[in-house]
This record gives sequence, structure tokens and C-alpha cells, in this order.
Amino acid sequence: KNSFKHSSWASLINNSLVLTQELLNQSGLLTITIDEYELNILQELIMKEFGEEKTLGLITIVNNPSGRSTVKGISISNEFALLAANSEKFEIGFLPRTEEQEKQYPEKDKIGRYQWRSFMRAGGANDFRHARPKLFYPLLIHNSNIRIPKMEWNDSKSEWVLKENINKENIILPISGDTEYTWRLGIDSLKNRLSDLRVRRNQKDILTIDIKFYLDEQGVLPKTVWNNKLYNATAYGTTLLKNVMGNTTYFAFPKSVYAVMDCIRISNCSIRDIILDYFPGSGTTFHATQLLNRDDNGNRKCILIEQGNYVYTVILPRIKKIAYTFDWKEGKPKNGSMNGLGVFLKYQKLEQYEESLENISFNLSEDAQQKALEFEEYIPKYFLEFETKNSSTLVNTEAMENPWDYKLKVWDGYTYDTQKAVDLVDTFNYLIGLHIKKYMTKEIGGKRYQFVYGNNNSNKKILVVWRSIKEWQKEDYKKDREILKEELKNYDYDLLYINGQAHWENYQPVEQVFKSKMVN
Repeated sequence: KNSFKHSSWASLINNSLVLTQELLNQSGLLTITIDEYELNILQELIMKEFGEEKTLGLITIVNNPSGRSTVKGISISNEFALLAANSEKFEIGFLPRTEEQEKQYPEKDKIGRYQWRSFMRAGGANDFRHARPKLFYPLLIHNSNIRIPKMEWNDSKSEWVLKENINKENIILPISGDTEYTWRLGIDSLKNRLSDLRVRRNQKDILTIDIKFYLDEQGVLPKTVWNNKLYNATAYGTTLLKNVMGNTTYFAFPKSVYAVMDCIRISNCSIRDIILDYFPGSGTTFHATQLLNRDDNGNRKCILIEQGNYVYTVILPRIKKIAYTFDWKEGKPKNGSMNGLGVFLKYQKLEQYEESLENISFNLSEDAQQKALEFEEYIPKYFLEFETKNSSTLVNTEAMENPWDYKLKVWDGYTYDTQKAVDLVDTFNYLIGLHIKKYMTKEIGGKRYQFVYGNNNSNKKILVVWRSIKEWQKEDYKKDREILKEELKNYDYDLLYINGQAHWENYQPVEQVFKSKMVN
């Protein structure tokens, strides 16, 4: 969107941020990656919508180590990631350690991997004795044994006072040269970790004490600068995409799949969370999600929202290919590999504003329409509430008698003369917020029935029944009652929806809900 004016771009993003807050759960994270063009505006928008407490910070990602030249003479080698949460209690996720970081923990015991670090703190502002005097105390060493002597705290002097005589043991204090520092642990904490200490002599033959630092298996907290070779967008974005899709350049500047993986990781998402990307570009977010699912046996779902035609030329082909295998070379599976996870994929094209206008039809004759338009107050209300009430775009309940043959005029690239079927079943599922557990389609008595079962956000059990009632007579409805009586015994539900009329108690007509949800 770099061609947009500042105000147009800001309006687009601001509207998206407002909707994002409604969709983001309390444990979720919003991550937006951006270059330098609109960074300042984006920071202001996020701060305005999320507030200072829920705006988590800015990460610099080195995605182009060789640099990109600019007219101002500065070679740009990075992009930025801005983070915001929907709750002040959000906890940032960990990143896996690099191979080099793993090597820093060479030792291992029954607890886990560890490294030795000096037990004396030195260097920080709070590491001096005067800053934390209770962490300045003596330790006694005899051979390789370490113990805590008997001591009392003296408030007036702000120091520990020995309460025993020392004979053969060496007294060690956290002192380096003439500077008094502190130990890493207080006395009470150290009592439980004496076995994690060791004694050694340093290069100057001075007795020193080390403590075990265990590797946190969760990983490391993300830093404000990410500089990993895996974030290189040329190698792990452009080249990777070329290998998946073939040698042809399909998409400019795709992101490194590994940078996106780590952006998902720091969101602290569980293995069953949903990841939404409403600027998916080449589909890297889906690719990254599948790699994460492979690595931890997860079941994350991914929703992509895109308006560009490359949905068909890039995103969908990439999804199918990555579902087949992760390893590609020049558009073909590498060494015949077939190691993908597979995918249940559903993609939908939403009705556009212009198509909605094209599908509005009027009940009045053309002459009557022109006369009605002369009356200013007639236009906005009566036209839309009465004269267009059977338009397909405003939900034509008569046309819904056969839910699998509801059609709208769509733009085919040249005209609006092409008609395409609308998926009323899925549209209704979304309108009522149905989390689907089961689809069941049956041919009963020569008639098609579809049962959709699941729950809504209030955890109410929902059953939706669809059938074609076009040209049904009285006898058909009697047979329908017997069919419903038999089939509905198989479901435990709190709310029942049925399309069209039915000889049944306590159900809600699908058409009424459609009208209410879509028009109001």
C-alpha cells in the first residue's frame, strides 16, 4: 500500500485496528511488520487504539543484510515489527535458542543442561554492596566444601555479623580488587542451592565460587533486535517461494518464513489457536503455521483474507503445495518428498459492494421508479425497505426455498451477467457464530437434507436443518415432519434452526435470522 496517500493509508489501517480489537482474544497478540515509510503513523495509531499499557514495543528485524539503497544514501537492511496485546496481563512468548546459544550449556545433570557462571555479581548498577547490602555476606570454604556460617543482621551498620569462630576454613566475600560487590542469591535462597555451587581457582590463583545456570527449556525472551541469518528475506522468502512455485517470480518481496514463525511464537499461541492474517501477501503465514504444527505436533488453524487476484495464482497453489510437502526445488517436490501435513482447506469469495448494487432489483415498473425518485424522502427508506425487498443481495426468502441454488450476479472481469451460486449454509454458520462439529448430508425419500451441528460462543448446542422445499405440497410437509422426528433424535441441541416452513415446535426459521443479521 506504499502508493496510498498518508491519510488514505492511515484510514485503512485504523479501521483494521478497530476490528482487530474485537477479534483478538485476551491472550492474543497483534503483530504488524512494516518498513520505514509509515512507521511513525502506525505507532501513533496503535497507541491510540490499544493504549500505552497494551502497546508492547518495537522489534527491528534484519531481513536484508546486504542492504537496499535509497535516494537519501542510506542502505536499509531491516523492517520493523510492532506488537500490541488486548490485555495488560499478556505474557510474551519465548523463542527457541540458536545452535550457538545451545552450545553455551555444555553440562548436564538430572535436572537438565547448565553452564557455570560466577556466583559474584559484578557490573550492574545494583551489583554493588551499598545498593544491596544483604547480598554481601561471607561464605566458608574447606577443600571443595562450601557452607554458610552463623550470622546475624545488624540494622544500624547494615551488615552481616559472624556469630562463630573460624578455624581452618577460608572466608570468601564478593570482592574483586578493591570493589565490594554482591552474591547472586540471598542467604535463604542459597540454603536450597548449596549443592549447585563449586569452588575453583581463577587465573590469578584466587579462590572463586561458581553456580549452575540451567537452560530454560522454554527458550529465550525476544530481544528488540532480531539478527538471525534465517530472517534473510532473499534466501528464505524470495528464493524459497521460487523453489515452491517454480523459477518464475510470482511475488515481490515475500517475507522470510522463519521470521514469521518467530512472530507467531512470541504471540504465545497454543497448539490449537487460530492465526489471522488480513494482509497475507504470498501466503507466508500459512507456510509458517504449518511448519510450527510440524515441529510441535500442533493443530493451529490459519485464516487469510486477501483481495488481490494472486489469491488464485500464488496463495492457493502455495497452500496446496505446502500441504503436500515442505521440500521443493524449482517447483517440484525435492527428491520426491511427501512430508506435508495435509490440509482441510476452504476458501470463499465475499460479495463485493458493487455486486450488491448490481443485484438490487425493483418491484416497480421503470416509469414508476423514475416518478418515485422525484420525492427525496422516498429514496432511502421506501425503496430499500419495500421496493427492493426481494432482491437477492438483501436476502430473497422465496429464492431460499432451495438453499443450494441461491444465485447472485457477480463481476466476471467484463460484465455482471454471470450468475454464481451463493453458499447460504456457510454464510448462515458465520452469521450465528457456529463452531461446527459435524456436517451430515442425506438423501431421504428422494429429498436432500443437510444437518449442521455445533456450538456457538455461549456454548449452546446448535442444530441447523436445510432442505429444498421448492414446490412442496401439504403431503411433502407431512413426510418432512416424520423425517425430522426420526433424524432429530440423533442430536442433543439447545437451539434448532430450520429453513422454510416446518411442522415442528420450538424452532427458529433460518430466513428470519438471515434478515435480522444481514439487514440490521
